[in-house]
Amino acid sequence: MEGCLNREKTIYIINNYPGGYKPERIRRLENLIKLEYPTVKAKIIQYSDIDKKTLNKSIGLILTGSSLNVSSFSSNSSMESRFIPEIELIRKYKKPILAICFGHQLAAYAFGAKVKRMSYRAVNNDIFKLELQKSDELITVNEIYVNLNHKDYVVPYDENLRKHFDINANLSVDGYETVQYMKHKKKPIYSVQFHPENHIANFHYPPYIEDEIIDYAKIAGQILISNFVSLCL
Repeated sequence: MEGCLNREKTIYIINNYPGGYKPERIRRLENLIKLEYPTVKAKIIQYSDIDKKTLNKSIGLILTGSSLNVSSFSSNSSMESRFIPEIELIRKYKKPILAICFGHQLAAYAFGAKVKRMSYRAVNNDIFKLELQKSDELITVNEIYVNLNHKDYVVPYDENLRKHFDINANLSVDGYETVQYMKHKKKPIYSVQFHPENHIANFHYPPYIEDEIIDYAKIAGQILISNFVSLCL
């Protein structure tokens, strides 16, 4: 029993950015976990270096955003092949997964849903108020402010998506109906299109967004990440 208590608790952050690039968002994820849960190790691993044996010893996974696009997989088989190990991991991993933005789209793709791309949306760090159809253990409130930064998206009426996931929050973004939060029906996969690991510095946001709203989104994101770590523990 003592050996079990002393076993290192690790959450792996799978970095989906190409070339080992580690943007501020990933560093922020790492730091938030370290600050709130000093006994939990947050380790970053590149998507191209996935080792299932190692990851299966973890208490949870976080799948990050990316500058790549899941929507391009249908026309770019070589890019899709680079993510096959992560797609298989999503399907088979039994512990909690938090999938963010690109990771959210990858989770949908792993279970047969289509990922589409917006044709005219200008990507920036928008903040929207998101109303939940259903709250749960990850997002315990009925509405939160969230940070959006995406052009790829998953539609709420996709049949394969609805077969595998409960869709807890949708949002109309520039005329596109998008799934912003979904939870797998049988597995502890929590999947968000928005970024809970918001930028720290307010200058990353458009000047028309009030600092108070930015702070609301930051706090909501931190609580979500904290709730996820708690679920892993």
